[in-house]
Amino acid sequence: MSYDITLTTVLEHETVRHIAAELAVAASELNCGCRADAEARIASLGDVNAALRPCDVAYWDPTYNYAAMFTAAFGHSIRDFSGKRASAMGAGLRSAIVAMQADPTKFKAFDAPNGWGTYDDLIPLLETMRDTCEAYPNAMVSVQ
Repeated sequence: MSYDITLTTVLEHETVRHIAAELAVAASELNCGCRADAEARIASLGDVNAALRPCDVAYWDPTYNYAAMFTAAFGHSIRDFSGKRASAMGAGLRSAIVAMQADPTKFKAFDAPNGWGTYDDLIPLLETMRDTCEAYPNAMVSVQ
């Protein structure tokens, strides 16, 4: 089993920024149980399919064996980045890499006994993810 992490770009102009912001608010409203408010907000946007042409720019599928190491490094689940901009994930990745490199013994304790999910394999992956997030800071993150 693995996580599915995708970065998806959207067109960069004011209409798209407005739509993205409104959808983010609607998502928050849904998470808070305000379904009617979220539905009204989404309906007010009209046909967003005409305005958005998404493009996946990156995809990673790290093993679930990294779950404990991710949580220790980020202070929360990697799934918490889902729905956020790559810039937010990039900042989290920078901090996680610094923390992990400062105390490798702490993080190597999370190495999977079967070898699928080790500190030594995760650092280069996190660096690649960080670099991609920095290259596409406005991309949206999806973690499944």
